[in-house]
Amino acid sequence: MRPYGTQKQLEKRRRRAIELLNQGIEKPAVAQKLKCSLSSVYTWQKQYEQQGEEGLKSKTVQGRPRKL
Repeated sequence: MRPYGTQKQLEKRRRRAIELLNQGIEKPAVAQKLKCSLSSVYTWQKQYEQQGEEGLKSKTVQGRPRKL
């Protein structure tokens, strides 16, 4: 399930996680501070290492178009 927040807010949260990791803060502490799962922190770090800033961008949500 996608977390609440706009795309910009989610990207900002991911960038903040990377900043904290670069400061030497442990992954569990980053997850607790940002109120997210530890697996999310691992995923964001891996994406950042492989793709840089592009890896932290939100992706568009696919799905059926609204009828209303």
